[in-house]
Amino acid sequence: MQITQTITKPTAQQKKHFAPKSSRSWNYVIGCPLPKPSPRPAERRYISPGCERCYIYRILRGRTKYDPNKITPTKGFYAGSQWQDAPPMHWRQPDVIFTCSLSDFFHVAADPWRERAWRVIASTTQHRYHILTKRISRVYTNPEKCLPADWNEEWDKKYRHVWIGTTVEDPQFYWRMDLLCKIKTTLRFVSCEPLLAPLPDLKQHGLGSSIFWAFAGGESDPHHPRPAGGVPQQWFEEIRQQCDSVKVPFHFLQTGGTTRCGCGCYSRYGCRAYNGVNWFQQYPIPTLVARGPKNAKRQRQRILDALKKADIGYYKMPVQTEQRRGVPGQTDRVLLLNTISNQTVDDLQAELGNTTLTLETWPYMPP
Repeated sequence: MQITQTITKPTAQQKKHFAPKSSRSWNYVIGCPLPKPSPRPAERRYISPGCERCYIYRILRGRTKYDPNKITPTKGFYAGSQWQDAPPMHWRQPDVIFTCSLSDFFHVAADPWRERAWRVIASTTQHRYHILTKRISRVYTNPEKCLPADWNEEWDKKYRHVWIGTTVEDPQFYWRMDLLCKIKTTLRFVSCEPLLAPLPDLKQHGLGSSIFWAFAGGESDPHHPRPAGGVPQQWFEEIRQQCDSVKVPFHFLQTGGTTRCGCGCYSRYGCRAYNGVNWFQQYPIPTLVARGPKNAKRQRQRILDALKKADIGYYKMPVQTEQRRGVPGQTDRVLLLNTISNQTVDDLQAELGNTTLTLETWPYMPP
């Protein structure tokens, strides 16, 4: 069934607590120096084509005091501060944290501070840390510099809340997925953003067997996003179908482009939906999905109260409004930190009345 989706503009509270892949971001260092100085001043050397128009350079140069070509430690890591001062140490509410959104967690220039960062991560097990890197080869070849000394023994206990992923924006980087599959971690994921070419062979490189989450998106460049004319929607659909065939959640970010799409989906570059459907809220953890009448304000609070009563941790996602067969409705998604019984879902369903409640799960879900 074709679903036409219209997403309302988010409130300030929703913007504060929501990001496409994570609820918060934390940078123990800021900046991503180029690997080597180029002999030609006008030429830059990147480790990957996806780095050429990275948002890091645009954001840091335009809005902050940080130099994107220099690694700068942040609170808890610069001289005179203690690792206990790092922001995640003070976030008591469990959250999903995108780690090093303005750098690369495994950058060689960040080696002096990484051990302290692992200390922060090991001390805040209430959170889930998403670590996305293009330097997965360095993690594989130099684990003693990139991973904690006790990683091999404690990755499924002390560091069970850490997910590691890599970027594959072009078929020439399938090898990153192969290396990722050899690294021990609770959950492996792949990012196909910015998508620069079709990726028809993800399943042959671990998707569904060792990699259990995938997300994709177009390039967010305000001037000349690649490819010219925008990313063909069949490229996204090809990735989604591969995920669907092996029952892996597919998380769609944006179509890419230079401006907003105008539909109110609060994507700065392109649109959150393609082919009339919004796919961007699929996570590899249990998700309680409630669909009911538009503006059912008590719906979410009843769900959250029931989860608190059952002592189940959760992450709140922003409310979506959508149209199904021309009838306006509302969809709530709450990501669950631990399992919930079918009886609890049935009891909650009875309380909500005119709201349909379902539990979205996947064959593989991290502990």
